[in-house]
Amino acid sequence: MNYLTKHLFAGYHVKAIENQKDKVLGQGAHGTVYSMKGNFDLCIKESNKQGVSRKWRNEFDIIKNIFNQISTYDNVHLNDYVRIACPLQFIETVAQCYMLIPRIFRADNDKSNNNAIHALLGFKNHHKIFENRGESYGLEEIEKFYNNTEIFKKVIYELGVVIALIQYVAKNDASDIEIIFGHEYSDELTEQCQNRLYVIDFDMSSTYEKADFEWLAQCLETVRYFPIRSKTNTRIQAVFEEFKKGYQSIAGEEFTNNVFKHYDLYNPEFSSNANNYFLRL
Repeated sequence: MNYLTKHLFAGYHVKAIENQKDKVLGQGAHGTVYSMKGNFDLCIKESNKQGVSRKWRNEFDIIKNIFNQISTYDNVHLNDYVRIACPLQFIETVAQCYMLIPRIFRADNDKSNNNAIHALLGFKNHHKIFENRGESYGLEEIEKFYNNTEIFKKVIYELGVVIALIQYVAKNDASDIEIIFGHEYSDELTEQCQNRLYVIDFDMSSTYEKADFEWLAQCLETVRYFPIRSKTNTRIQAVFEEFKKGYQSIAGEEFTNNVFKHYDLYNPEFSSNANNYFLRL
């Protein structure tokens, strides 16, 4: 079960959470993320916007369901390069809601920069900064952190494994999920701090009974966090093949081929209908 973040259940109450809020780490459309006083393992996501409470409650329940589905799945042997970031607790009042979530520190360990690093592996290079929302790195920029082709190969393989656990084993479409690159506080206490890819943000995802393979492919391809095919760049193609291999190790050949035969709908190299969709990101 090393593909899930693990934290002891703390049982915080609303008043305790209010007292624990510290510095603002980021602000999004639905709320604000705060660091916690004296707790470097977790952070607090807070919102007082109408309708957000149900959205976050659904996300919390979705991740719990994914956890329940894959935690008993024994056919997995990983090196802990990829984790699903599991929220610890959800609390709501009449006016506000809170979620305790794992705090992921930047891979470059820059404590003065609160922007999370988003790993957009579907781009060769993609370094952009979005104020209070994060910073994006492309494939080559992420790979430089590892400085080891074989280790990075394992990282991409494990990403495929974890996504297949979500889509195939837990039967969740993984719609609009994101990938953050960094590490947890406990990693900084070890001799060699290990950076990972963290799968987050399941609020737009849904469970399914019968697989719609075209939809499952679109859920992965349209967000561009995942490797894509290439006819012109052998390195990009090799990374995609490793991702697909990891996915297939869980989902099997037939299911995997049914998903990835629809995978190039938004790829300008393969589809004339793409209209350079990704080049505008």
